[in-house]
Amino acid sequence: MTKDKENFHKYNSWMKKAFNFKLNIKEYKMFNNYYKKNYLKYLNKNKQISILEIGCWMWHFWYFLKNEWYDNYFWIDLDKNNIEQCKIIWLNNVIVEDMFVYLDKINNDSIDIVVMNDIIEHIDWNVIVSFLKLIKTKLIKDWKVIIKTCNCNNIYWLSSFFSDFTHLVWYTSWKLQHVWMLAWYNKVENFNLYLYFNIPVIDYIFNLPFYIIYKIKYLQFLINWRTWQKVFSKNILSIFYK
Repeated sequence: MTKDKENFHKYNSWMKKAFNFKLNIKEYKMFNNYYKKNYLKYLNKNKQISILEIGCWMWHFWYFLKNEWYDNYFWIDLDKNNIEQCKIIWLNNVIVEDMFVYLDKINNDSIDIVVMNDIIEHIDWNVIVSFLKLIKTKLIKDWKVIIKTCNCNNIYWLSSFFSDFTHLVWYTSWKLQHVWMLAWYNKVENFNLYLYFNIPVIDYIFNLPFYIIYKIKYLQFLINWRTWQKVFSKNILSIFYK
């Protein structure tokens, strides 16, 4: 293992301790509600679609897929500590490998959906375009890449971005448009992401202030001739279509 990879494992372990991430059912249910409200409508109703997640962190997305009865999913991850946690939750379909090396090995046109949650901000700007081009060759026609990343139109996530030593590139919805164009995907859509409790009435009440703030923020950008910036939530959900 290289020195850089070893340092990454140490840093990743420290981050989990610092933010007190634990394998407990309460946390998994919270993330499940979040993914269900924000992601489910962009997945196919066919539960047999193949889903690859790159970088799995604490396996929250796995828990969501399992609860929604998707069963053709797998992961690649470099962190040996994450793999040890796989064993705790009896998750076996994980590949410990560099993402470029793994994708080079698999067949073209073989994956329906690739998911990257909080990954691309860790990838150097001169690598991400070539990486997305490589992913595109592996996607089945008309399928997609689902990306969640920090939104530097939002001051709170701007603070979080610069608080993490391993964050390399910051994004806005407009910057993701640039990436989409350079990577030669067919279409890109960017969305606000909301926090949800999965209780219908509370969902609307809780998110109303955010909705109003985002509209005001858009008006401020409009006044300053920045009409292309339309996503202001702490994180952006960006979908690249092959």
